[in-house]
Amino acid sequence: MGEKAQRDYAKIDVETSFEAYQALSMCSNMVRSMVISFEQALKGKTEANYTVEEAAAYLTEFAKQFRAKYVVNETGDQQMALITRDPNGGIVNSGDTVEDFRGQVWTFDHASRAMGNGKSGKVVVTDEFDRSQEFYDGVFGLTVRDES
Repeated sequence: MGEKAQRDYAKIDVETSFEAYQALSMCSNMVRSMVISFEQALKGKTEANYTVEEAAAYLTEFAKQFRAKYVVNETGDQQMALITRDPNGGIVNSGDTVEDFRGQVWTFDHASRAMGNGKSGKVVVTDEFDRSQEFYDGVFGLTVRDES
C-alpha cells in the first residue's frame, strides 16, 4: 500500500468515532438490563423481561446496523464510514432491497470494502432464505466509498 493510501486509510473521523461510541454505549446499557433481568429470573426472584430469542434478535440487529454504519478497518482500531450508493446517488441502508443484474432481489446488509487502490467495493447481502453472501458492488449497480 502506498504512503498516501496508508495516510488516507489511517484517517480517524472523530465525529464518526463518537457516534460509534454512543451507539455502543446504548447497546451496552440494553445488554446490562437484559443480563440483570436474566440474573433475577435465574435466582427465582422475578420473570425475565426478555426471552432469549428477543435478546438474540436485538443483538443481531444491532450488530448488523452497527457494522453497516461503522466498519472496523484491517488494523481493528479505527472506523471507516463506508457509504453505499445506488445508481441514482441515493444512500443504500441496511435492510433495503437491492436487485442484482439477473433481477434477483436481495436484502442489503452492509458494505464490507470501499472501492479504491484498483479494487472494487464489496457488499454483503441476504437472500430470501436468510443466507448471507458477499458480492462486488457492481453486481447490484452500487458504489461503495469511504466517505469519512
